[in-house]
Amino acid sequence: MWTLWQDVRYSARLLARHPGFTLTAIGVLTLGIGVNAGIFGIINGLLIRPLAGADAPGEVVGVYSHDRTTQRGFRSFSYPGFVDLREAGGPLQHVAAHNVALAGVTENGATRQTMVDIVSRDYFTALGVAPVYGRGFTIDEERPGTTARPVIVSYALWERVNFDPDILKTTVRINGGDYGVIGVAPPRFSGTTSIIGTEYFLPLGVHDAVESDFDSRDHFDFADRRNRSLMVVGRLKPGVTRAQANEQLKVLSAAHEQAYPAENKNQDVEVHPLSRLSISSSPQNDADLWAPFVLLQGLAACVLITSCLNLANMMLAFGSARQKEIAIRLAVGGARSRIVRQLLVQGLMISVAGGAVGLIVSAWATQLLVAGMGTVLPFAISFDVAVDHRVIVATFAFSALATIAFGLWPALRLSRPDLLSSLKDQAGEVSGKIAGRFTVRGVLVTAQMALSLALLLLSGLFVRGAAAGASANPGFALEPLVLAHIEPKLGGYDSARAREAHRAVLERLRSTPGIESVAEASVIPFGDYSTGAAVQREGPRLKNEDPEASGKLAHVHTYTITSDYFRTLGLTMMRGREFTAAEEAAVGGVPPVIIDDGLANRLFANENPIGQLLQYGADSGPIDTPMSGADAKPMVIVGVAPGVKHDLFENRPEPHIYVPAGGEEATRMFVYARAAAQNGDGMVETVRTQLRAADANLPIMYVKSFRSQHEGSAQVWLLRAGAKLFLTLGLAAAFVAVIGLYGVRSYLVSRRTREFGVRMAVGASPVDVLRLVLREAITTTAVGLTIGLVLGVMLGWGLSFVIYQVSPYDPITLAGSTGLLAISSIVASLIPARRAANVLPMTALRND
Repeated sequence: MWTLWQDVRYSARLLARHPGFTLTAIGVLTLGIGVNAGIFGIINGLLIRPLAGADAPGEVVGVYSHDRTTQRGFRSFSYPGFVDLREAGGPLQHVAAHNVALAGVTENGATRQTMVDIVSRDYFTALGVAPVYGRGFTIDEERPGTTARPVIVSYALWERVNFDPDILKTTVRINGGDYGVIGVAPPRFSGTTSIIGTEYFLPLGVHDAVESDFDSRDHFDFADRRNRSLMVVGRLKPGVTRAQANEQLKVLSAAHEQAYPAENKNQDVEVHPLSRLSISSSPQNDADLWAPFVLLQGLAACVLITSCLNLANMMLAFGSARQKEIAIRLAVGGARSRIVRQLLVQGLMISVAGGAVGLIVSAWATQLLVAGMGTVLPFAISFDVAVDHRVIVATFAFSALATIAFGLWPALRLSRPDLLSSLKDQAGEVSGKIAGRFTVRGVLVTAQMALSLALLLLSGLFVRGAAAGASANPGFALEPLVLAHIEPKLGGYDSARAREAHRAVLERLRSTPGIESVAEASVIPFGDYSTGAAVQREGPRLKNEDPEASGKLAHVHTYTITSDYFRTLGLTMMRGREFTAAEEAAVGGVPPVIIDDGLANRLFANENPIGQLLQYGADSGPIDTPMSGADAKPMVIVGVAPGVKHDLFENRPEPHIYVPAGGEEATRMFVYARAAAQNGDGMVETVRTQLRAADANLPIMYVKSFRSQHEGSAQVWLLRAGAKLFLTLGLAAAFVAVIGLYGVRSYLVSRRTREFGVRMAVGASPVDVLRLVLREAITTTAVGLTIGLVLGVMLGWGLSFVIYQVSPYDPITLAGSTGLLAISSIVASLIPARRAANVLPMTALRND
């Protein structure tokens, strides 16, 4: 132990005497270890760190209702069905139900969107937590139709008011109603997920007052068994496995089916692992997300490998100056193992310092990443990337691996007992050829260049993809359009008042000078919301699992729109007509529907679809929601519209259907205003003013040009975040490689001073020496770039499924990345080459 302490002290003194080497080495490792620690911190927060309450007895599981006649027939629970399950007990010690909704919170006269979780009385208990201040909900507050209006706020919200002890005396205005604060949730509690930050928890009794378009389109009362809008979670009794629980639940399911056959026919209650990243009525597999994150961690490891290759070179150069010292220690009887240990201790000290700085930098960078997510999503983020013991252990592991990677081989090489050459005056000069041509250091630099170019090429593809995504359009020009997001229900509007508000908005804007046309829609292309259904031609209603469903049942995006929608987008109907003003207000008889050309070609290949009947499939409606009787009615096709891409990542437009606003009750609507000018930015304030004039109390989420909305959307943010992440990896690796090349060239020049002096003494010119050094550097660079180019193209081809609309053979990316690294390498080599050319022969020979 004493000798180890001596090694630590000696290494500390040695590193302190060479601050340039020490700071450079720490900086290189800060990049390599910091990138890896940051990526692991994200993985830890999303997939590894236990959620609050995970340490309570019994496993937390998702509880699902499964149609035993179909493989994918999962559905949500009704409130009466949930109560039946809770009262039955069985293998679950606690059962809770909840549903998330986007609600409107009014503060200082302005309404903003936030995520609320509508929960049962036992929700916190089932998840193993309890309010840290105040109380939880009661059974009376849970029951449908309650007049009580309690709310539990998040710990983060309490923190924002400086932990005001009087918070239990305050009220919160949600969807136009006042709710009294009764409690505060635990710190970092985000419910069943690791990413959605719920600010307010409300009791199930107020479900009807705050439900959003996430819920069923059936619009049955919450107490009705046909209103299936609840997700259920449970905690198993200690010692009970999921398999045992499912066997017991089959018995309960049979009893429930006998008691309520209309609701529970063919339904089995099952438990499955609870997803950390989604809230769904069907089991979700989070394991699918491990593959991309492992890949990302692997790419980050390439940066660490590049750093280690650089450090190995630096350690060889730093240790070469000590060869005579090491040889003397060996000659007087010093053990080689002691010298290797001292060199490894020196490397470990550098690694620990680089890891510590890298951990700080990575924690700061990941916090910025999470903050950026919060600016583009319509709800708060509760993504916990705080440094915990797992991240610290992982960082230490990265540091230890780095020490072995860059320190062990140089330590073994420098401690070889080659006393005769080491004790000569030439000790420390260039040695160690591979195949008589390349030095060991040259091979290490070549490997750095190859890895760096591969990562730089990959980052270039992502940057190009992000630029393409930001400038993309869904099938129509975005520039003349102004977009406004309005949600009357968030201000407490009932259905009649909401319809009047929409009518007033359209009437006001359609009479505004400078606006060519105006329309509303429930969804926007490239937006954050999506509603889907499965449709078919008129006939027996098909299920997804039916053999004849292939080719006859089409999954589509559904939009609720007003008249003039396609004209406002600048699109011309391919067949038929748009909806009329009368259909915009109300629909009677057979409801009309507009389909796009993709759906027309799929279901009506060689027929004219106009006048044909379309209907929903048996399992259709909004996602995870069974259809009501009204939804089973056929609809008559009145128009065929051009295809439009709903999702930014679609290769081609997916099928759409459009239904008139007069036949639907969509509370969330987006107002499209087509400006007479080519740029919609100039009309933003005009639209905002006219919305306020139409209804001063109308909750307005935003008013912006469609182009601005798209560029600030979550999908474009995801592209840009990926591009920034990969660009950081690529530039970090390139920087490390260039620094490594400069260091090796500088070292070689300093150790070959006598050689250059002799060359110039026998007639070589400074230009000859300059050419000699540059030729060696260019050879190393060219070999590295060639290997890196091949490796980069292979990586780009392998990852083409996540790169947005950019070929892995993109010539601009290939030429730009290769040229950038080549020029940087030549510049890094030119500085030591000029130093070699300026060597004075007499000075070099006199020093000899």
